[in-house]
Amino acid sequence: MGSSHSPFHRPGRGQAKTKFLVIDSYHKEYNWSRETHSGFCAAMLKLGYFDREEQVAEYLANDTVESSSAIVKRIWLDAKRKNLKESAGVVRSEVARVVREYEPQLVFLGDDDAAQHTADVLLDAPIPVVFWGIDNTPVKYGLVESEGWPGHNVTGVYQSGYYTESLALLKRIAPG
Repeated sequence: MGSSHSPFHRPGRGQAKTKFLVIDSYHKEYNWSRETHSGFCAAMLKLGYFDREEQVAEYLANDTVESSSAIVKRIWLDAKRKNLKESAGVVRSEVARVVREYEPQLVFLGDDDAAQHTADVLLDAPIPVVFWGIDNTPVKYGLVESEGWPGHNVTGVYQSGYYTESLALLKRIAPG
């Protein structure tokens, strides 16, 4: 699957386990988070980072799991119930502390608030960062230089809006 330095390399017997850190914008009960983490877990199981279904349940319940090849840890920013603008410095400090102490080999950022409030901590760090579910451009959050030339240690899935479709639906619902 790649060199032993790749975060996607599953270690063999006697090698260190790959450490993943997932930073989610919301909270465990939020439907969007449940759905995205279900997909994340399915991928981790399919790729062999989780050994069995019980580890999926353990991760979803406890925000951490250790398999034969990986250790996965998740932190919640709880942006739907907290004002992260008021506590942005605390969020950044906590993320920096977790990254420093846990030493992940790959960080996943789930949604806009995770990107917005952690970009300056993670940008150009020696850790690859993958984002998902970003509605605004990653340029706005300082994750990439430009959409055409992203650069840095960051990649991900930008979730552009469905503006044309939304306006067409709105016209059908409320023609006036």
